[in-house]
Amino acid sequence: MDVEGEERSDLEVDEHDSMDDLIRDRFRLNAISIAEAEVLKI
Repeated sequence: MDVEGEERSDLEVDEHDSMDDLIRDRFRLNAISIAEAEVLKI
């Protein structure tokens, strides 16, 4: 598979996709935590 001009194995692509998912999930959890903290301030 050609990613950013480099040949990468399916495993490397899957690892990259998994890391993207983890980062996105972490962002969502942080956003939820911030929203919950704002609700508790009221």
